[in-house]
Amino acid sequence: MTILAAALKGEEIVPIVEGDWVRIYNTETNGFEDHRNPALSVEEGRRGEVLKFVNNFNVTVFLAPPNTFCERSYDKAKEQDIQFVQLNPGTLFQQFLESSYQFSTELPQKEIVPS
Repeated sequence: MTILAAALKGEEIVPIVEGDWVRIYNTETNGFEDHRNPALSVEEGRRGEVLKFVNNFNVTVFLAPPNTFCERSYDKAKEQDIQFVQLNPGTLFQQFLESSYQFSTELPQKEIVPS
């Protein structure tokens, strides 16, 4: 079973700090839950706050358009053995579901925001 997380604005998958919602998606059941993005409640450490939140759901993969993670949150995600699906900006959740995607343990450094 794979549990995915994505930050969403509407149905568009966006970087963590831009999302209104965090979607937790179970690939086995195709079920999902949307939760208010916890990054909206804090001034600092916003990406880290989302990582703490998704850890409660045993998330193993994060959907990641460019700028989803900063250096600190990216390192924390890797420490938690979270894998990534690199996405193009503007990808809708349904488009992601209809595509063939690959999990990766790394993201390109140019897509990581300085801390």
